[in-house]
Amino acid sequence: MVRAVLPDEIIEAARDGAPNFYFSALLAPRAVRSDLITFAAFIGEIDRVPFLAGDPNLGLIRLQWWIDAFEKTEPGSKTGHPVADAALELAAASPDVSRFEFVHYANATAYLLGTDVPSEAELANFLSGTSGLVFDIWGRLIGEAKLPEVEALTKLAAAAYGRAVLAQSLVRLLGKGRCPLPLDYFDGSDPRQSLEGEARRAVAAALSRLAQEAQKNLDLMRRGLTAKSGRIVKGMLPLVLVEPVFQVLNAPGRDVLRDVAEISPFSRVMRLGLASLRGRI
Repeated sequence: MVRAVLPDEIIEAARDGAPNFYFSALLAPRAVRSDLITFAAFIGEIDRVPFLAGDPNLGLIRLQWWIDAFEKTEPGSKTGHPVADAALELAAASPDVSRFEFVHYANATAYLLGTDVPSEAELANFLSGTSGLVFDIWGRLIGEAKLPEVEALTKLAAAAYGRAVLAQSLVRLLGKGRCPLPLDYFDGSDPRQSLEGEARRAVAAALSRLAQEAQKNLDLMRRGLTAKSGRIVKGMLPLVLVEPVFQVLNAPGRDVLRDVAEISPFSRVMRLGLASLRGRI
């Protein structure tokens, strides 16, 4: 368990970089709150790397720094980066987290730097290695039992949440020349090489399909929850934002290429708080 009083740098990295998980952490039991915020800070730092530069190679260099930090830093040593040092401390102190899982997350995030069209298998591996790993670690930090039914629900949660996150960043990634989805999501066309009207239709088709896939996984996950699933719900609170994200992204009349689609901070906090209070996703 990491220290209870966290430096401002950790709190800011979590709040600004991974707000859904940061506010979920604030609703978690006090005993695990600082660990969760530290993990959210790590998520936020890694998730922003693909958007810091247009050149994918620069992003890969940044990710490699994080990979080296978790692979090569000696126990008890410091990297000089407050979030990396806190995450290393978390991994060293917690029997439920390995520093090499952080390496795996950074490696999986490199997918968002790719300019080649991915396959369905590559997309599935990305979702598993990012959102899948996050929900898995999050549940372990909260104290969920490692049971087959919990693992199945976690996979469904990750499949839904990961698609929502990808949908939110889709236009930004395309604008940087990246292609994070197989072309059949875009009805077979590559929006990076299309005129604006065709690109708009292709992106709208991708957002619609992502919404359908996310909803299917979300519905299956909800069916698996029972009246005794309170701790599991605590580990999946960010899921309450999946449907609102797609409602905004696919709102009638919205220009999918130009209009910003964000959930307001107030709405985010209210939805997370109500889900925590009711014990329902």
